[in-house]
Amino acid sequence: MLGFYGLIQFIFIAVALFIVVLLTFSCKEKKRFNSENSEQFNEEYINLDLDHSSRTSNLRMSSLFSSVKIIPLQITDNSIIGTIDNLQVTDDKLFVLDKINANSLFVFDMKGKFLFKVGNKGLGPGEYSEISDFTIDIVNKFIFLLDNYRQIINVYNLEDGVFQYDINIMNSKYISYNVQYANGTLYADIYNRENNNDKKQYLLRSIDYKTGKTTGFYLDTNSYNKAYNQIDYLGNKVFFSRNNKPVFMQLFINSIMMLFNEDVEPYIVLKSKEFVEAKELAEAIGFSENNNFLSSYFFTKNKFHTLENFIETDHFILIKCYFNNLVQYLYFDKEVKKTTVHNILYDDVLFKDFDIKTNKTRANFLCSTEIGVYACLSNDNLSYLINDFNKKELNLNQSDSKFFSQLNEESNPIILLYEYK
Repeated sequence: MLGFYGLIQFIFIAVALFIVVLLTFSCKEKKRFNSENSEQFNEEYINLDLDHSSRTSNLRMSSLFSSVKIIPLQITDNSIIGTIDNLQVTDDKLFVLDKINANSLFVFDMKGKFLFKVGNKGLGPGEYSEISDFTIDIVNKFIFLLDNYRQIINVYNLEDGVFQYDINIMNSKYISYNVQYANGTLYADIYNRENNNDKKQYLLRSIDYKTGKTTGFYLDTNSYNKAYNQIDYLGNKVFFSRNNKPVFMQLFINSIMMLFNEDVEPYIVLKSKEFVEAKELAEAIGFSENNNFLSSYFFTKNKFHTLENFIETDHFILIKCYFNNLVQYLYFDKEVKKTTVHNILYDDVLFKDFDIKTNKTRANFLCSTEIGVYACLSNDNLSYLINDFNKKELNLNQSDSKFFSQLNEESNPIILLYEYK
């Protein structure tokens, strides 16, 4: 009898354990968010309902910011910059990436004084062929710099830029161009190589920053990016809000994903019947094969597509995207939980009286901090800026006016800090 009751007890325990495992698995499966069916997440995630949002021409920057601070970047023999492709800010340093012209990462103090350059071009230890992105671990004081050509991540000391070690992330099936550190894990985007015949393909992977080993894959292309993941059209950056709450977004994705506690979870969902669908994107890809420019297809389509920029503060979220092929700014007010769509960022903070027809200077938002949003004016904008200054159309204090009087088209790009109200 004891054997019989022991068997019954064993079966009971086994069934209980099976139910626990099943429930645990089911809970994990619920995190496999499908951006095409986002209604179930109304209470858990921020929903931007674009179909029921008001649309206005201008978003006045004076409603968001009280003033703008000019930060000129010092020019030396070792700090000549063409464009600013990425900017990250710590408490005492500005990290400026020019990946096209200078192919270098420069470090300045908060007033724009040049401090040092991270690494050098070459094939030796701590050197690189091409830089496509970088990320910062503020806690452990590391800079991770991605050499996309060799698929190597060089690791440097945050304080002085001294090389520490490198991480080999080379893979025969896919290649990465962007990298983000978050909570002890490195994340990288994935673009498939021609020989990748895997049935299921992904947008993102996690990497052990000590060994370079891929530890996880996230966001299958069918569910999240309309099955699109071609290496011939990369768009711009994919990681944003990099020092605060890092997020990931791709060209045709309509959900912005948060990198959190070694997991990737939906943070913001863009809901609209006018967002590009997989069928239309497949048609666009066929069109682009003959026209060599994917975005040409969208000139005649009333569709939202291509998320390009993301700024988040305690009070608002601002996302840059496209409708047809026109820039749109999606503004979400956190206090009233209201979304509005705008065609133009009306810069009445930098300008005394902004005129969209005559003032061609456009600041490009790069990153947000607790005190404001950092933006840049690259060299191709400097001629417009000089013209606006000469016409006395800028809001400048005396020291800024002195700097602008010495500005020329050979100057380094300018960083602007738009300070919150």
